[in-house]
Parts: sequence; C-alpha cells; structure tokens
Amino acid sequence: MLTILKNHHTLTRIITRCSLFAGLISVISGCMTALPKPSNNDSSMIIMSIEAERNLGTNKPDVLVISRQSDGKEFQFTDSDGKYFFFTNLEQGVYQLKVAAINIQGGGVTSNSGNLTTTITTSATSFFPFDNKIIQASTTRLNAGEIAFMGNITAEGTSKMFPPGAIEITDVKLTRSEQEKREIYAYFRKEFKDSPWLSYIK
Repeated sequence: MLTILKNHHTLTRIITRCSLFAGLISVISGCMTALPKPSNNDSSMIIMSIEAERNLGTNKPDVLVISRQSDGKEFQFTDSDGKYFFFTNLEQGVYQLKVAAINIQGGGVTSNSGNLTTTITTSATSFFPFDNKIIQASTTRLNAGEIAFMGNITAEGTSKMFPPGAIEITDVKLTRSEQEKREIYAYFRKEFKDSPWLSYIK
C-alpha cells in the first residue's frame, strides 16, 4: 500500500518518477501515450481529468492516487496523455480520490567556497485540498471489464513567494455529467482507436 500522506520518502520517490514522466510528455506533446494492454477480460480502467488554473498557466498533478474502498489499497495513475489520467488494469470495486499533488522545481541558490561551487535547487510540493464532499463526489463503482469516468476536477492556483514554486490551490470542484462522460468516451475512441481497451467502453 502506498502510504503517501504518512511516508515522506514514498511521496518523494513517486513525485520524482512522475515529474520525469510529465517532463517527457511536455517534450513530445502531440504524441499519444501507449496504454498498457488489458491483463484479462475482467480488467477495468478509470479515467479522469484534473488541473489547477493560475496566472502563469495550467498545472496538472505529478502525483494522483485513488483508493479502493474494500481494502484501502491505493493506486497511482498508470499513464497520462497530457489531457486525461488513466488508471489501468484495476479490479472491480468502489474507488475514490485519495491525494493529488503538484511538484514544481524552484530556483537555484549558488554558493562559492574556495574552489568549490555548490548549487542547491529547491522544489515545492502543493497538494489539492480534497474535502469530504469532493471525495464522496468522486466515488466510482467500477464493474469488471469496463471503463469508468471519475470526473473532471478543476481548481484555482495562486503562486506563492515562498517556498519557490509553491502554489496555493483553492476552490476545488468536481463535475461528472452524462455529457462529460460521452465526451471522454468520444475522445478515447478517437485518440486510442487502435487500443484493445475500446471494447471495454459500455
């Protein structure tokens, strides 16, 4: 189980891995990710979108975790195409949001001591403040062999002076209408037209 809120080292490890992945996505923007193939006919997937709007642009989380109600097991997103996040090869069950965080590299501080020059690069982790209302609204019942839509999450982000790169995230909203559900399925059929997951859309 990922003890993300209690284990700082686990969170750091996941953020580092996902930050590298997010950077790669930005470099090759326009190229679609290759989703892992379904493990079996009962494999399922959850799709969602989440972002924080701020004056310097839009930020998407580097860490995005959902949990299964039956046993509390936590799952980090498998892939992202820059628009949506995908949790693939899940078992059937009831899932909810757990945690989302943005990690931004701040500026570097350079110090000189004799012949040694040291540069320290700072980074800041900013969490989406999910209250109980948002968590309950995200509740998604996932059946075997299907793709489910957890929702679109939007928030407001304000850059903070300290620590460098930190964002104050507020006004979190989750929407999940039938229209949004149809749109995400249409998007998936278009962008992943060769994926074996297509047959899992009910």
